[in-house]
Amino acid sequence: AMAGVDFVFHAAALKQVPTCEFFTREAVLTNALGADTVVRALQIAGPHVEAVVGISTDKACKPVNVMGLTKALMERLLITANLSVPTTRFVCVRYGNVIGSRGSVIPLFEDQIARGGPVTVTTPEMTRFLVTLDEAVDAVFAVLAEGRAGEIFVPLAGAARVVDIVK
Repeated sequence: AMAGVDFVFHAAALKQVPTCEFFTREAVLTNALGADTVVRALQIAGPHVEAVVGISTDKACKPVNVMGLTKALMERLLITANLSVPTTRFVCVRYGNVIGSRGSVIPLFEDQIARGGPVTVTTPEMTRFLVTLDEAVDAVFAVLAEGRAGEIFVPLAGAARVVDIVK
């Protein structure tokens, strides 16, 4: 799978907190061990891949749930791979909610509102960091262009309380 590849964008993930809580084993297999599989494939394939960009989440910083824990492990597996595959540059980018994406809370809220409610807000004071799809893509390309081996890019992102997003 790595033959003739110059860049790897590791974006495979279980991204929804409830899914990861209920299917913990699958979250570990996909989010953490998936990154390990990428590293092992590069170790086997040889030194021709220039860079690997791991796509992470704001939940990886001080993780309090399975999703955050497994994405934090993904980051660490990729970042430490710089030691075992020194000819490939491993970097990560960490951002929050991509507005309107499948992992976004916004389509869930829209669906709940369209059905007449209720809108499920578990923690009203929770803040979400919001980026557009274009901003997310720009962040990925920025870390690819400018990131040094072992760096985790965290772009500036607007923030909103979940209750304000619902309103």
